[in-house]
Amino acid sequence: MNPSSPLPGPSNRHALIAWGILLVVLFPAFLYLANHPDWFLATERNQSSLGMIRGSDLEQQGRYGDALGAYRDALKFYQEQLEKTDSVRHRAAVATVHHKMGLLFLKRDESGDRERAKEQFERAVELDAGVGQGEGQFLLGDLERDRNPESALERYAGVIASVSSQLAVRAYKNRAEILAGLERWDEAYRAWCTALTFHPWEPDEETAKTIVQIAGHVHCTTGTVLGRAYLRLADRTKAIAALQSLAGEDPSAAWTLADMTGTQPPVTDGIRFNPANALVASAGIDSASFTWPAGCMVEFVAGTQLEGRRLALTLQPDGLHTEKMELSIFLNGTPGGTIEVNSGSPSEYETQGVLRAGRNVLEIRCSHAWFEPDDLPVITVLGRSNYELRIKN
Repeated sequence: MNPSSPLPGPSNRHALIAWGILLVVLFPAFLYLANHPDWFLATERNQSSLGMIRGSDLEQQGRYGDALGAYRDALKFYQEQLEKTDSVRHRAAVATVHHKMGLLFLKRDESGDRERAKEQFERAVELDAGVGQGEGQFLLGDLERDRNPESALERYAGVIASVSSQLAVRAYKNRAEILAGLERWDEAYRAWCTALTFHPWEPDEETAKTIVQIAGHVHCTTGTVLGRAYLRLADRTKAIAALQSLAGEDPSAAWTLADMTGTQPPVTDGIRFNPANALVASAGIDSASFTWPAGCMVEFVAGTQLEGRRLALTLQPDGLHTEKMELSIFLNGTPGGTIEVNSGSPSEYETQGVLRAGRNVLEIRCSHAWFEPDDLPVITVLGRSNYELRIKN
């Protein structure tokens, strides 16, 4: 044996063999993963797009051209992934980038930017009707309402079908204004009543006058919202007449009437609900349940002894297989904190806001999360028809 050409020792031979086996195993795996990028979804799920983050940072600095470049890079990446995977998550990501570009054009507001924004929002909602938690369709409605009110009505209806939040309430209000302009009085009146039912505060004087005027067109003289409008205009006689016929079925009407007449309120130590007064975007779901990304809004009445006390929610998440969800709570228009729900047992949460005697409005908003269509969770406010909301000292 030539001493100048020694053979590898046993340990070196073992290392070479191990590396050879590893390459034989890993090379096909790398080839497979390269052609099946959906395998990377689980990892990418927890990684924000660097392009979108950089775009947002540049946009905040007022560097709109650079921000658009970053968004376009992110858009190219997600479009490539969408073509390979046809993933719902990648579809939503592409829609989100288009939506952010539309928002940037509106913010920059240079010549032609409103049309550019409209184009981006249209592309976004084609991919994801609920993009931006309904904001995409809402802004398209705003951009179209002057030139094409019928199209704007459809856009706002899309918002209402996607979310149950203050954005949906604003969409109802905007629809009511357009419908009144088109003299479609019945539809306008119903839209106004829905919007004001879930508005945390009483109507202002201008809105009250609008409600009374439209009610005259449809020859309506009763209704809780109409009674509240008359009360705002200091017309006690018509307010009482509008509320009396509904006092037996609508706790809000009964409370307002009792407060006006100085009689005993129907609720003194608890909470009463009208199950019909729950705004839930997910049609077909029980009125006390909602699906992501809808959320819900509920009008209820609290007795005088509960004023200033806190409200506790008990929520049951069903079908929540993949991840936890965060729900933002608003009580009477004031942020009431966030509750995190997981699959399994009901979650109890105490709001940060406090109750007021009489009419209250609770809003629950679903935070942004990724779910496949078959895995959309349903969140139930326990108690269903009576909404098991409890009081905390």
